[in-house]
Amino acid sequence: MKAIAGFFLPCLVLFHASMSIAEDCPYFFQETFLQPTTSQSKWDDERWDSLFHDWQRLGIQRVVLQWSRYGDTSFHASNSPTGPETLVGKLFKVAENNDIELVLGLKYDPDFWGRISGGLQHRSVYFEQRAMERRLLIDELTELAKQDSFAGWYIADEVDDLNWRGDGRQEQLIAYLSRAVRQIRQSSEAPISISAFSNGKLPSRQWADFWNDVLNASGIEQLYFQDGLGADKLNREELKLYLDALKTALSASNKKLTVISELFRMQGESGFQSADWGWVKDNLSLVREIDLEASAFAFHPYLDPKEGDAAKQLYEQYRNAQWLCTETRPQLDSADLKELPQEDRQPRAGLSGADPELRSRNPE
Repeated sequence: MKAIAGFFLPCLVLFHASMSIAEDCPYFFQETFLQPTTSQSKWDDERWDSLFHDWQRLGIQRVVLQWSRYGDTSFHASNSPTGPETLVGKLFKVAENNDIELVLGLKYDPDFWGRISGGLQHRSVYFEQRAMERRLLIDELTELAKQDSFAGWYIADEVDDLNWRGDGRQEQLIAYLSRAVRQIRQSSEAPISISAFSNGKLPSRQWADFWNDVLNASGIEQLYFQDGLGADKLNREELKLYLDALKTALSASNKKLTVISELFRMQGESGFQSADWGWVKDNLSLVREIDLEASAFAFHPYLDPKEGDAAKQLYEQYRNAQWLCTETRPQLDSADLKELPQEDRQPRAGLSGADPELRSRNPE
């Protein structure tokens, strides 16, 4: 009997510990954003396949490619028919190999924020120019969008709560986005998404009504809302108010709301650095509390063990937490942590940098 008791006591302790861990488990990501850069265009297939394979084992099912064109830099088109495979072409191939879906971003204009700050006529001319560019870009992307791993479109222009108030601005934005949707619909019926962030300048209900009107009038099906926690735009209490209001408004219209969870924190003049797991976990717990899905910004570079000590630490903490919390546990070996040579990297920020003082002007 003592032997039996000695056997069951550790099991009982382990059972209670497992229950405690399960109750403390956050939401784990199934999707991440990816910002294409010129340096990534030089990566070979093996490096991309290793990265996507790692993500797939960590539970990633979908990657949102933030843009296929950044300013004048194209990531989807080669200069000649016999030229090297493009970055977007490589990504579709490795996504297919690893059973990951790919959402295709359109053009991001680094001058967007400056161009929309002018008057009504100034924006009208700019939007007409963007519409012509977008028509050509969609035509160029049509063949890529026929691949099995293609999962939808992402409009790379971001919308804030400062630039679209009064003076017919919301109506002009709706007209611009509606035209984008019509252009996409000429060749594809795949879902269309866009992202937004708040500076806390509009009450949460007014912001939710704004987006309800924009999505319903334009035909966009999904809104990604940046949590703003890493960029210090919102705190958790403010974020909850916005998410509650957005969820209530958009669910009534059958629109999908996804939270972009920022995996970085501002580090003064040094820019952005991978956050610690405890902070990310608390943010994800809020997402789970409101019963929403989260998309990571971003597994690369902020949860990539090859991108410095802070990113490696977050990667290991995330992997260990997931191992404890899930039945299908990621099985990663030491080869996955092999260090690669350092390379030039662009300044890191939330998505495109959210607003002019944060954005990166060169995708290098």
